[in-house]
Amino acid sequence: MKKFVARALAAITVCGTALALPPMFPGKPIHLIVAHPPGGSADVQSRAIAEGVIQRVGQSVVVEKLSTAMNETLKTPTEQARFLQMKVELRPNTPQLFDHYIEAEAVKWKEVVRVSGVKLD
Repeated sequence: MKKFVARALAAITVCGTALALPPMFPGKPIHLIVAHPPGGSADVQSRAIAEGVIQRVGQSVVVEKLSTAMNETLKTPTEQARFLQMKVELRPNTPQLFDHYIEAEAVKWKEVVRVSGVKLD
């Protein structure tokens, strides 16, 4: 009889706890943090993922742009001074600037690769 009572109390406690828990959704929006600049493939993919979550779960999704927030933070005088102390030059970037940089590097190294005869294995 004691085992039955103990089991019944355990079952009531477990069920009561489960009923008392708040629902997981739609309590708060889901935050999806993207660590790449807006406009790139990671941005497009994160938006597609957010749409899928919204359709399947019915929960709102906030896509946060980590790089945008970082670029804004790095523009502040306090952060600039901190990095200057460490002898680090800050260069906040955008997808367009990064594309330009990659194109310039390709042009710069194309001749070096051609003259040296470097080949991919």
